[in-house]
Amino acid sequence: MAKQNKVKIALANLRHEVKDTIKDKNVTVVEKNTQLINIDKMENLDALNITEHKELNDKLKEKALEFINFSVNGALWMGKHLQEVFELLDEDPSNQATYYNEYLKYINVNERTARRYRKRFLVFSKCEREHSKKLISTLSDEDIQFIDDNENLLEKIESENLTKADFKNIKNTMLLELKNSEEAENTIVVPVVDFSNFTEKVSDIHIRIVARPISSPDMKQRA
Repeated sequence: MAKQNKVKIALANLRHEVKDTIKDKNVTVVEKNTQLINIDKMENLDALNITEHKELNDKLKEKALEFINFSVNGALWMGKHLQEVFELLDEDPSNQATYYNEYLKYINVNERTARRYRKRFLVFSKCEREHSKKLISTLSDEDIQFIDDNENLLEKIESENLTKADFKNIKNTMLLELKNSEEAENTIVVPVVDFSNFTEKVSDIHIRIVARPISSPDMKQRA
């Protein structure tokens, strides 16, 4: 399971802001009763078999599912919020970056973390099909960056209903092809020299030079 990004912001405040923001019909976040992640998509579920009681362990898994969905929803909300702030400050382009960084300092969010949130939201917002949105929600920041660098991959996710395993296989294949391509570009081709019978060939050249008649100016004058 991808490691969750930590933001220095009160969880209670974030929960309150998400709840209020859901009232806006134009906000791309998950409704309270909608789950982007289903329990069958959760990884390492056996790690939650903490107690000796199956029923209690199942309840723990349900709680973990609630937390993961809230975290996913919160990450998307953060991305949308930060993207809106960034676009708002575009009214003063010359100072946009400076003002945006000052805003991040105020809410105590690291610039790189903010960039990852925004990127996840932007990729998510390009998805039209529900299965694509669910897949994007489960991917790591590294995977999101890879999709952002390869836009045709998002089209493939949309059209072919890819699973997470499918995506990982395609990504690994693309990375391997890229590595092989780079190695081929950096390969120096050294011409092969045939040194067989080298001594004989040199001796033959020497014999020809020696046997060749030498014409001198005196010989020409005598002629």
